[in-house]
Amino acid sequence: METRDRAKLMQNSDAIKAELEVDHVLLYLSGTVLTPFECDKIHGGRTREEKVTRLLSILQTKGSLAFQHFRYSLKERYPLLVKKLDDTAMRETPIVSSAEGRRRIFKRWDSLVLNLKADEVMSYLQSENILTDADCKRIKASVTKEDQARVLLDMIPEKGDRAYQHFTIAVKAQQPKLGDLLEKEEGS
Repeated sequence: METRDRAKLMQNSDAIKAELEVDHVLLYLSGTVLTPFECDKIHGGRTREEKVTRLLSILQTKGSLAFQHFRYSLKERYPLLVKKLDDTAMRETPIVSSAEGRRRIFKRWDSLVLNLKADEVMSYLQSENILTDADCKRIKASVTKEDQARVLLDMIPEKGDRAYQHFTIAVKAQQPKLGDLLEKEEGS
């Protein structure tokens, strides 16, 4: 999936989770985008929200037409979601040097450690080839949510300038207030 389409999904994930019934789109996506195994994995979610989260996560790993197929599957029952996806403007995130990224992370360290949903950010960063499977295993090996956030935050500056940009996109999409914190200037 293209970066801009992935970002649109992430920016609208809360709205999608709030409205979508997975069964309404799986019939169309099964065979065109999703394998039977992936459909079973999605149906394995305990709650409707967990099923939607699994669907969105799997869609992000698919090819360039996955977003268009997903969008088409929403047209009949969820026209407002289609409109939201279409109206989502890609907010450009400026390239920030890894040194500047490190400074911004350190400045907001406590807020990030306490509030960051590391698994959602990690999934996006892995799909953008910022994090490897080994990096993800290292993050998941941490016992608490806060420890997972610490390990992830320590990795970002080591991964180069692109990493901080994608980290910011992921945080803004999943946790807009926390994402805004990353961009506040010194005096703020």
